[in-house]
Amino acid sequence: MNKKAIIISNYGSMNLDVYETTYMDLEKLFKREFSDFDVYSTYNSERILKKLEKKYGILLENLEISLERMEKEEYEEVYIQPTYIIPGGEYEKLLEVMDKYKDKFNILKIGEPLFGDLDDIENFAEIAKKLFTDKNNAYIFAAHGSKGKNVMYYGMLAHKLKIKNDNFFTITLEDGLPFEDVEEAILDGYENAFIIPLLVVSGHHFQKDIKEKILSFLCEKGIQSEVKYRSLLDVPGIKNIYVSHCWKIIEL
Repeated sequence: MNKKAIIISNYGSMNLDVYETTYMDLEKLFKREFSDFDVYSTYNSERILKKLEKKYGILLENLEISLERMEKEEYEEVYIQPTYIIPGGEYEKLLEVMDKYKDKFNILKIGEPLFGDLDDIENFAEIAKKLFTDKNNAYIFAAHGSKGKNVMYYGMLAHKLKIKNDNFFTITLEDGLPFEDVEEAILDGYENAFIIPLLVVSGHHFQKDIKEKILSFLCEKGIQSEVKYRSLLDVPGIKNIYVSHCWKIIEL
């Protein structure tokens, strides 16, 4: 029997609720969509994994440990689907791990992150256009950010979203597109604002940067504001993009 597996490859979080409300929900979806495969989740932040073990005694697999186990269990096909947003440094680390195991399986493939190319960004912009339709509101898409050349993905996202609607604003919480660049346009043009976190989990950035800084600032300035979703995966249609990326590498 040909043993086949899908690995959902996540960064990880110190917020324990996230593992049930976000990661496991996605794993359940993948198990329904890919019923002929064994589906597993891995977590790749060594810093977070060590803290979870030390603080809570929780042991989780990273990608390399998972691939090593699958080799021993004689899997023949392994498909990896990251939940990352862009093909940045963390995604490149997955490619490095994969390279060590490229000769251990008959098939070993990895899917693209959420914004793997311009078509993905256009697809997200279309989803946003259908979801956020009130022209009287400012919609602020808040992403993590990236250093170096990878910030271009957020630049392309900002461009595509702005084409769809003038009241779409894109910022990054670190590196690239600071909130200050759109602050004046929001304060001068809108009485209501919604923040849509482009973050897979509601961890440190969600609480410290989005809620305590941006949301508080807007409210202090008299803008009626709220955070629309706690996780990017709560946005309708987003989980299905990850599913479609995985089907793509299986069917190639």
